Amino acid sequence: MVHRRWFGLVLLAALAAVGLVLVSCGSSTSAGLTPPSSAGGAGSTPVNGTPVVGNTTLTMSEKEFSITPAIAKAHSGKIDFFVNNDGTIIHNFAVNVGGKEVKSADVKPGQKIQFTVTIDKAGDYTYYCAIPGHEQAGMKGTLTVTTSDVPSNTANP
Repeated sequence: MVHRRWFGLVLLAALAAVGLVLVSCGSSTSAGLTPPSSAGGAGSTPVNGTPVVGNTTLTMSEKEFSITPAIAKAHSGKIDFFVNNDGTIIHNFAVNVGGKEVKSADVKPGQKIQFTVTIDKAGDYTYYCAIPGHEQAGMKGTLTVTTSDVPSNTANP
């Protein structure tokens, strides 16, 4: 009887672990990095067959008091943030670029906005809600920007 109960608990734990693995595997794009479109984004191919690095698109979710994902990655250049306010109060989205705050308009509950920032230098940048007290309450994250060589679009002779 005890063995059956123990087996049931182990089986339940194993199923929960498999579920978590499936959720994490399936959320690689929703956790921040979204595949770019074919209109000039990373993954488009010029005549010579070398991939061109382009814009990065990131989807962010804000609510009391967190931003998801808390860690995001992007290529240098133009970064498009799609910010969803999944909370019940007004938020906004800001990125500290070289000590300067680049901030979106306020985002009402249930509203979604697009916010674009250009970052040319590799490094770690902080993003946060700039409403007073929100960053301190946990609404912040880290954006790691990497630089990439952009190949020429001319064909090889």
